[in-house]
Amino acid sequence: MKKYSSWVFTVLSIVAILFAVLPLFGPRFIPTHDGEYHIIRFWQFYTMLSSGHWFPRWAPDLNGGFGIPLFTFQYPFPNYVGSFFHFLGLSFVDSVKWTLGAGYVVAMAFCFLWLRRLFGNIPASIGTIVGAYVPYWFLDLYVRGSVGEVWALAWVFGGLAAISYNNRFLLSLCVGLLILSHNIMALIFTPLLLLYIVITDGKLVPSALLGIGIASYFWIPALYEQQFIVGLNPVNVLDHLPELYQLLIPSWGTGFRGAIGGGTEMSYQIGIVPLVVLALSVLQKKRQWFFILSFLFAVFLMHPWLSLFWRLAPFLHVVQYPWRLLSVIVVATPIFTASIARQYRFAWVLALLAVTATFGYSRPVTYEPRSDAHYLSQASFTQGTSSLGDAFQTIWFTEDANVEIASLSGTYVAHVAYYPGWRASVDGREVAVTRSENGLVSFPVPAGEHTTRIWLGLTWWQKASAALSVLSLFVATVSFILKKRT
Repeated sequence: MKKYSSWVFTVLSIVAILFAVLPLFGPRFIPTHDGEYHIIRFWQFYTMLSSGHWFPRWAPDLNGGFGIPLFTFQYPFPNYVGSFFHFLGLSFVDSVKWTLGAGYVVAMAFCFLWLRRLFGNIPASIGTIVGAYVPYWFLDLYVRGSVGEVWALAWVFGGLAAISYNNRFLLSLCVGLLILSHNIMALIFTPLLLLYIVITDGKLVPSALLGIGIASYFWIPALYEQQFIVGLNPVNVLDHLPELYQLLIPSWGTGFRGAIGGGTEMSYQIGIVPLVVLALSVLQKKRQWFFILSFLFAVFLMHPWLSLFWRLAPFLHVVQYPWRLLSVIVVATPIFTASIARQYRFAWVLALLAVTATFGYSRPVTYEPRSDAHYLSQASFTQGTSSLGDAFQTIWFTEDANVEIASLSGTYVAHVAYYPGWRASVDGREVAVTRSENGLVSFPVPAGEHTTRIWLGLTWWQKASAALSVLSLFVATVSFILKKRT
C-alpha cells in the first residue's frame, strides 16, 4: 500500500509540474519583459553557431549591422538550449517558450531527486509540488520571461542533488552551468552553495571550485572586458526594493515596477504557502536551519530600510533587482515542505493549497501567434543591442560611424565596431588592426585590388581563461573516472 501511495504522489507531482508550464508548449505568443530580447539573442547566437563559432562572443547583425560583443557578457547556456530547439525546427519565438519550459521541468526533476535522497519518495513529491508553485516561478516564466534565471535555478537544485548524493562530477558541472546560465544568479547562489557544502561536507569544496573553473572561459573575460563597454548596468538598485507589504500580501500583475495605476505592477509576494511552511519549519524539532536563515536573510535584505547598505556595499549593485532574492524562497520552500511531510500526514494539504493559491498565475495573458518574421523584419528589434538601455555598446563607437565607412589614404574602414580581438589579413597576410575615430575596425590596404578578411580572434586573457576551463573540466573528469574504478 505504501509503495502504491508513493507512485501516486510521484505521478501527481509530474502532472502538477507539466500543468504549470503547459501554456509554454502551446501555439500562442506569451508577452514577457525579456522574451523579445531573447528571441533576437537566440537568432544571433544560432547565426554564430551556424557559422562554425561554437563559443559565440559577437552578435554581428545588431547595432545597425556594426555588431556588438553581446555574448561576451550575456549568459550562454540558455542560448545553446534555444538554438537546439530551433535546430529541431521550432521558430525562435517558440524556442524561447520551450527553453523556459524545459528549464522549469529540469529544475523540478532535480528538486525531486534532492528531496527523495533526504526524505523519501512521498515527502519529496509533496515538497516538489509545493516548490513548483512558489509564485516567483510564474513571475519568471510568464511575466519576466527570464530564461537565464529559470535555468540557473535548475542548476542550483542540481547542485543540491549532487551534494546529497555525494556526486562530485555532477556538482562541478552544476556549479559551472549555474554560472553559464545567469551571471547575477550565480553571484547569489554560488556563495550559498559553497557555504552549504562547508557546513554539510567540506570534502566537496574542491568539486565546487572546479565548477567555477569550468565556467572561467566565460566569466573571466566578462569581468575583465567590462571596461570596453557602456551601459552594462542601467538599473538603479535602490528603485527596486519592495515594501514589506508587497512581500507579504498576495498580488499579481504584469507591469514593470512603478507601472501607472499601481494595480498592474508585477508581484513581489513571497506566497502564502511558503510563509506557512517557513513557520512550521521553525516549530519542528529537526529544523532546516541553513535554509531558514537563508530565507529570512533574503527577506531582510530586500527591505527598503537597507537602502544605505545596498548603496555602500561593494558589488551589490550588480544584482540590479533586490527582489531577485525571492529566488532563495524558491529553493528553500521545497525542503521545508518535504521535512514537514516526513513528520505529518496532513502535509498533502499544503500541496493542494499551493496549487490552488497560485493556479491563476500559471495561466498567462496571451496574444495572437507571432512568427519570427514579426521580429526579424522590424528595425526596432534588430538594429539596437537587444538589451535594456542599449547596453553592451563599445566605448569607442559613435552614432556617426556610418559616415566613415570608406578607404582613406591606404586605410580600409570596415563596417564593424572595433573591439579587442579583431584581426585582419590582406592577400592572406595578417596586418595590424587599428581603431578609426568613430570606433570602427580599420587596417592598412595598399592601392589596387586585394583580398581582405577580418575575423574575431582570441585575446591573451580569453586564451588563458579557456585553458583554465579545459584544465578544470579535465581534472573533474579524471577524478570522476578514477573514483569509478576504485
